Amino acid sequence: MGLFDKCNNVDSKDELIQFIKALRIDLQVNPEEWEILSLAAF
Repeated sequence: MGLFDKCNNVDSKDELIQFIKALRIDLQVNPEEWEILSLAAF
């Protein structure tokens, strides 16, 4: 399941936690696909 699919399926606190973890992993694996790489840059 891709990130966009996971985003559309967040219906609980636990699913939100899993989605945030998936975002973190994606940032680590595919940093070139992210526009903002840190909270400080945001």
